[in-house]
Amino acid sequence: MTRVRAPVASERAEQRAFFDWLETAAPPDLFFSACPGGDGRPTRTPGFRAGTPDAFLIYRGRFIAVEMKRRRGGVVSPEQAAAHAAIATAGGVVIVAAGWADAAAQLRRLVPMRARIAA
Repeated sequence: MTRVRAPVASERAEQRAFFDWLETAAPPDLFFSACPGGDGRPTRTPGFRAGTPDAFLIYRGRFIAVEMKRRRGGVVSPEQAAAHAAIATAGGVVIVAAGWADAAAQLRRLVPMRARIAA
């Protein structure tokens, strides 16, 4: 008997779900944005560095970067690992998440999100 697995959402779909959740769950003093190149396409944005995480957030002076991966099968590239280390050295926090719900759960440990919204 062959077991059929449900399809895994793409990284882009996970990013979209994460930002949709942030739009409703984020406190008013949380700034967030996507980073160019986070969709896997090459970017020519001046100053862009390979490995830059998919999103960044700033909460009360704390820089938080989010590297979004698929729920199954996503891996951190060597360029991403180097960028994450540089961010940590500079005093930032990096979240590597397997899907949007994992990103939301990890972010809740750092930022008091609106309680009425569930991930």
